[in-house]
Amino acid sequence: MTLAAPQAGPALAASGEETVRLWRAARRQASPAYFPGLADGLVEPFVRAVGAALAAGGDPEDVWGALEGVLRFPPEGAVHAHELEWALAGEVAATVADALKAEPEVRRFAVAASRTCAERTRALAATKGPSRGRILVVRVLASALPRR
Repeated sequence: MTLAAPQAGPALAASGEETVRLWRAARRQASPAYFPGLADGLVEPFVRAVGAALAAGGDPEDVWGALEGVLRFPPEGAVHAHELEWALAGEVAATVADALKAEPEVRRFAVAASRTCAERTRALAATKGPSRGRILVVRVLASALPRR
């Protein structure tokens, strides 16, 4: 038996904390230079928002508007790091959906939502001034990369 999107949504949302642990492990392995992750404060809200949007019959684009948390921007820029972190968030959420035996639509939804979040993060990076909305942009004064 497979779970349809409206049933998979609440199950995915309830997995938020465990999904964040999986994301952190994957992110550490993929990009050990940044610690903590630049989008670390948005991953659990992302998973919960994906689940809520699925349950409500929403669109992947709805997820960004539901996010609330901290998004870090180091002074050296981090477009690639942000994109990697959002891609991992989508992939980890999709993997959890697979473990829940959800329909393939749920996987596609999670990946599409993560792409939207990466696009919106790029737009935020280009915006000068204070952050707007529910996402607090933290412009880090020191390099996020470790000293060698």
